[in-house]
Amino acid sequence: MGSLQSRLEHWRAVLIPAWRLLFALPFAIFSAAAFVRDEFLSPETAARLKMPVWLPHWPWLVWAVATLTALVVLILEGSYRVNRSAHIPPLATSDKASIEALAAHTEELRLQRLTRDRENNPIERALRDALGSDPVTYRPSLDPVSTSAPSRINLKDFLSRAHVVGWDISGKTNAEIMDLLQGVRQAALDGTIRMWGRRNRNRAEMLARREPLIEIDRNHWADYEIDTFSVMASQDNFGTASYNKRARSPRDGGFLDLHLDALAAEIWLNGSAAAYKGTFRA
Repeated sequence: MGSLQSRLEHWRAVLIPAWRLLFALPFAIFSAAAFVRDEFLSPETAARLKMPVWLPHWPWLVWAVATLTALVVLILEGSYRVNRSAHIPPLATSDKASIEALAAHTEELRLQRLTRDRENNPIERALRDALGSDPVTYRPSLDPVSTSAPSRINLKDFLSRAHVVGWDISGKTNAEIMDLLQGVRQAALDGTIRMWGRRNRNRAEMLARREPLIEIDRNHWADYEIDTFSVMASQDNFGTASYNKRARSPRDGGFLDLHLDALAAEIWLNGSAAAYKGTFRA
């Protein structure tokens, strides 16, 4: 199932641009030209510009060969483009043990800062006095709300880090990238990893890129998932997206340019993520 889905996503990434260039674009151009010819030119001039008049009178076999040749070239170019965009070079970073130590140290610093902030908060201090909590042993709960903005990592960079710790994210030999993204979706739904994105509500990319990064409600991931095709085919992180494959317009209501809480994602990647390997078996 995973192998079939990976193939379908690859074929879609390759064939849709080829179809647009070979059929959709020429049809749109010819339709516009025909409209101008028939509506604005004189009948005599329009008759001279009819397609059978100026189109080369080649045998049908020549047309078939030319069309198939163009299609093959576009498919090969599309495969090359998808292969290049799907390749994410590994990061020059330390080994797994060093990453785990860094994540643990960073988490401890965060807890110390959060504890200090709450101990200095008059409302928190009044609550502790009322409840009789010992300030020495008081430890804050790990709620998702913090007074400071967390450090974010974009999804493409997160996949590069996953490659460092042993995940095959190429999509060429197995479906591990789908396993990993399924795990990220579940972690986001559980509230383990906070995620951000830009609302996908503009037709123009320029306007979409100007949308602010906002935190994605965890319940979003009950219906939406990370679009594996967008992750593999996009040239930069802006193309990564969430979508609802059951909806008539899957991208409506989704987000672009996905980001994760860097610390939470690092801890999850070196812990719970391993359980998702093999979710999509080839």
